[in-house]
Amino acid sequence: GRKIASINTGSNYHLAFDNMLSHYAKIKSLNLATLKPGSLSGYNTIIIQVTEESLSRPETVNFIRQFQKDKEVIIAGFGSVESLSRLDFINSPIIWNAQLSASSSEHTAQVIFGGEISDAKLNQNVSVKYIAGAGYTTVKTRLTYSSPDAVGIDPAKLDRIDYIVEDASKQRATPGAVVLVVKDGNVIFNKAYGTHTYQGNTPTTTRDIFD
Repeated sequence: GRKIASINTGSNYHLAFDNMLSHYAKIKSLNLATLKPGSLSGYNTIIIQVTEESLSRPETVNFIRQFQKDKEVIIAGFGSVESLSRLDFINSPIIWNAQLSASSSEHTAQVIFGGEISDAKLNQNVSVKYIAGAGYTTVKTRLTYSSPDAVGIDPAKLDRIDYIVEDASKQRATPGAVVLVVKDGNVIFNKAYGTHTYQGNTPTTTRDIFD
């Protein structure tokens, strides 16, 4: 099976990025600056977050060169598109966002897993490889994680979910639960409550599957 590691090389928004990735798959979050030899031996897919600043450092480029040889590498880039010229050597997929923010990081993470579409093209020549008009269009194949406001729902209306689940737990109808609310293909609420059993202390998570 696929084992995924997410490597941050310098983004201040890596937590937002990795948190969104974790909605779609189990990942291991690592930082290039503290990466120990052999840390990636058990992973076959590596998602590498780069910025225009981190790509200016030789260790970032050398790291990408090293691991694209024998692992599936996906580059999530942020900042000035001119930095793409430093990736002329790579044959792996690159998702580039000119903005570096929490929201752009979350968007890119969803593009990787098919929760959002990407159809933008380069509007300028960056290098011999990356020319104006270059780019691909992706399709949405998974649910999108969004906010209630984005689909016309008042977030306050979802507050009652907490009360309903907590009351069910008090009535011993269930020791725990996971509630997922989807509207028009958008996840607008996803929360875990309680524990697996009444006697146990293993907390319920949004990745739990019930039968």
